[in-house]
This record gives sequence, C-alpha cells and structure tokens, in this order.
Amino acid sequence: MTRYLRKEVLYAILTLVCGLYVYLLSADYSAFRNALNRELSKHKEFLFMLENLTPPLEELTEKGLRRTLSALGIEPKSISQTPAGIEVVISELKAVHIPELILSLEDKGKVVSFRAEDNTGKGKFSVRFVIKPY
Repeated sequence: MTRYLRKEVLYAILTLVCGLYVYLLSADYSAFRNALNRELSKHKEFLFMLENLTPPLEELTEKGLRRTLSALGIEPKSISQTPAGIEVVISELKAVHIPELILSLEDKGKVVSFRAEDNTGKGKFSVRFVIKPY
C-alpha cells in the first residue's frame, strides 16, 4: 500500500512540475509572439511608407528641360524663358514621339500651351509648347 501511495505522490508531483513548465513556456511564447508581431507591424509600416515615397520634384529649368528632351532623342530648335513659362520649339518631330513627349512633360511641370503642325504631310511635326512649374 505504501508503494502505491508513493507512485500517486510521484505522479502528482510530476504533473504539477509539467503543468508549471507548460504555464511558463506559454507565457514566454506569448511574450515572444507579441514582440514578433510588433516588429512585423513596424516592418510593414516601413514598407508602406517606402512604396508611397514620392521623389522630390526637380526644379524646372531650361537646362533640365534640354536634358529631358535629349533623353527622349529630341533635339529642340530653341528653348527660352518667357513670362508664361519656358517656351520650347522643335522643328521636326515624328508623330509617334509626341505622346512620349507629353508624358515626360507632365512629370516636369504644367503644359500651358501645346501646338503641333504638320505642313509637309510627311508626319513630321513642328512643335511649340510652353511649360511652367507646378
């Protein structure tokens, strides 16, 4: 009988010790999970801010406009500063390049006026536009 009582006491002690370990491990796991969720939240916020970052707009100048046009493969006839903005004249521009030109200009500033004429009938336009900063 004493032997049976000893086994019961031993099982009870082992159950209590295992229960205590499970409780302590679950508390540590909960703290670790909360810390990990906080760090994940910070990381996601950083990625969101990084995706929505807008680059600073470059100041609209004649030199910067000339660089933009040369990157598109367009050689302007003249670029001059006027009270309305910067006026650009291009002597011969193929029709397929006009949409690319307008898209790149909209990134730089507001197009105040834009005129494209084809007097030759060969699809080569003379273009004149005025652009001013936003």
